[in-house]
Amino acid sequence: MKFFAFFCVATAITFLSSCGSEKTSSSGCDETYSMAREMPVIQGGIASIQDKIKYTQEARTNQIEGTIEVSFVVNKKGRVLEPRVTKGLGYGLDEEAIRIIKLARFKPASQSPGGDPVCVRFALPINFLIPRG
Repeated sequence: MKFFAFFCVATAITFLSSCGSEKTSSSGCDETYSMAREMPVIQGGIASIQDKIKYTQEARTNQIEGTIEVSFVVNKKGRVLEPRVTKGLGYGLDEEAIRIIKLARFKPASQSPGGDPVCVRFALPINFLIPRG
């Protein structure tokens, strides 16, 4: 009976310590969280990303507008790793979204106010509107 109780407690501790994170080696992070107490913040705000958009001729010709969602990891230095489109528009705009996300810099996430930076998976919507005029 004691062994069973120990097994249950050990299993619960192992489960709870892994909640909210996933181990990954491909991102260059020891541990990548899906949520952090302080999430990453874009340096310069969302406008700093939107201002870098270069509309493709194909998208412009076909009047393609909308939102692309990009998922990525923000590492401990605020750099973007492993970007991928989770909701796209095509017409070369998905590739453009990846290009501008790779240029972005973030204030890294942390698990406590002013704490050590941690890696976190993050998703960001990028709006594509054809420039008028």
